Amino acid sequence: VPVLSTHKMSNVVKDKLHTLKIESMLNEQKIISVKETDSLEAVVKVLSENKIHSCPVLGENDKCVGTIDMLDIVNHVVLVAPEKEDISKAGNTKKHITEVLEMASRALALAQVKHVMNTAETNTFVPLEKDNQLTLALAMFSSGIHRTPVVDTEGKLVGTLSQSAIINWLIEQSETHLKEFDALPKYLADIGLGESSVITATETEDVFSVLKKMKDSGVSAIPIVDADGKLVGNFSAVDLVGLYKDHLPKFSQSIKGYLKDHSASSFVNKGLPHQTTTLTDLLAFFKENKYHRVWILDNDSKPTGVVSHTDFM
Repeated sequence: VPVLSTHKMSNVVKDKLHTLKIESMLNEQKIISVKETDSLEAVVKVLSENKIHSCPVLGENDKCVGTIDMLDIVNHVVLVAPEKEDISKAGNTKKHITEVLEMASRALALAQVKHVMNTAETNTFVPLEKDNQLTLALAMFSSGIHRTPVVDTEGKLVGTLSQSAIINWLIEQSETHLKEFDALPKYLADIGLGESSVITATETEDVFSVLKKMKDSGVSAIPIVDADGKLVGNFSAVDLVGLYKDHLPKFSQSIKGYLKDHSASSFVNKGLPHQTTTLTDLLAFFKENKYHRVWILDNDSKPTGVVSHTDFM
């Protein structure tokens, strides 16, 4: 939640969160975790099926030893994926190209979680205890961490806390106890949201190029645009599941073709304007769409900015 530091506004949201403990948001949730010896193929399937970007990693005696984030996996995919130069060096025959792709396929499928987890800059492993105040989680989430393990005093995993949980709490509160919050009727432009620049990918770019853009910029999603720069889709890290469904990953396939084959629901062109969208409008968008971000569009439906759950934190 943005800190509104004017004499007319007080951050009642942060004040309220400071009175609550993390365990108040666990709500007997289903704990989704993976083992440190699991393959990345299995992990991507778990994350994709549950529509989450990260989850705790358990080691011996089921102690939490880290987290695996989709950006960790993006980094690994970019590391093992063959670039066009690699394929050229292998020769132009179908046999040689197949051999290069098969090597990448094995590297993708067989890598264990423990060798990949906690490698992304935004995936620092700092578990929280269930009786910590929620404002402690805000500080972590504002750095880009999507989800953090919650443990008891003995270090046993009792749940996870995500950015989405706090967003959902804020949506509920904005309709009840915090409906008089000073910032709700303010426009995004007034509170500094949606002004960050956006890195886009055209629908004809290949999968590897898009993944490399995500790795280099440290983002878990990227807007896909057509030749005119208009939003036509969204490639999120959870779409990586498609790379594991193919025996030979289609790194050179166009991102449009890849999404058509593996994630047709990612062809979305929903967004919000910057100047006329209020904080209330933004919360309503997240409530309706369950996305982790919303692209800010100009009058020509071209993405000019983004507001993510991290920005809220």
